[in-house]
Amino acid sequence: MNIEFTKILKNNTANDCLSTSPNSYFVETFNLNQTILTFRNYLKIRAAHKVAKPLEFIMKLITIKLILFILVQDCFGQIPIEQYETEIKALGTEDDIESYWNKLIEIDQNILVHERDVFKSDSISIDLMIRTSLLFQIHDTIGYNRFGNVLPVLNLTHSKLGYCQLIYWPIIEKCAALGGVISDLGGKFPAYELESISLHFYNYSLFRQEPKYLNLLNALKGKDIDSIVPQLVTSFQNQKYFYKLGEQKVIGRWINQPFTNLKEDSSFEIILMADGNYYIKQNQRLQKLIETKLKRGIRKYKIENEPFGWVYRMDSHGNLVLLDEKGDILISYTKSTNASTK
Repeated sequence: MNIEFTKILKNNTANDCLSTSPNSYFVETFNLNQTILTFRNYLKIRAAHKVAKPLEFIMKLITIKLILFILVQDCFGQIPIEQYETEIKALGTEDDIESYWNKLIEIDQNILVHERDVFKSDSISIDLMIRTSLLFQIHDTIGYNRFGNVLPVLNLTHSKLGYCQLIYWPIIEKCAALGGVISDLGGKFPAYELESISLHFYNYSLFRQEPKYLNLLNALKGKDIDSIVPQLVTSFQNQKYFYKLGEQKVIGRWINQPFTNLKEDSSFEIILMADGNYYIKQNQRLQKLIETKLKRGIRKYKIENEPFGWVYRMDSHGNLVLLDEKGDILISYTKSTNASTK
């Protein structure tokens, strides 16, 4: 049997924490087979040297591994905000702050983009957004290189949670006002950033739809930069709740279609969950829907907290369309028999 656990070793310095994982822990995977092998070697030594109490030895090893396994579950159960505030406030020089920025970029590039577990990926993403927000909150633009620091944009575009992107948007506005690399990253601002929000909320592409940008930017204005951290913490707790929800009924399944002329191999679903609410399931993630029943069996579903006023409309035959804020059809979806929602 090949059973993997994860060992958590608490680090003592901010730099050590930053160089490894987002929750200030060093994560080292090891295998229970190593314990068994160690015990077998121990028995050989005992036979040769008549060492006593082999059962006590193996029980200690198993107990340690059980404790470490529990610590892993707790590691992803909370984000240590106070610890982050303390370590960021302790950054004494501009070089220290710039180094901290660089370490966060390393976490994004070396850990986040390679993480395939949905919950861990979302946890790391929210964690990075929080630390970036705290850097600006505590040190403002000191140590922030507007011509080379791409982390604020990466935080946004590497998040798969539309609502977290919405909460984080004031950071993007701040960076855009400062100018620099954000002006042309992924195209002329705000093409890359709006595309990311639109894809993660609705899986709809805004590619070459520049006339829409001004209205969409106006819809994103007015959010409070000082409330980013507590809102992200709340969003993190909500995601933990969503991951535990049981599924009751699939209302319908449709092919992903980010463009009117492009259908993907995957699909998305509208689902009734165990809490009695409807959700849209896309890329293994849930977004809560607000349902409105109309005449002739027509229903409208609006994503909770969505920014642009767009809604899904489904008729009595299960045909689904995405409507913009004016009621114009953006996408008419095709029903899917494919069970994949990746």
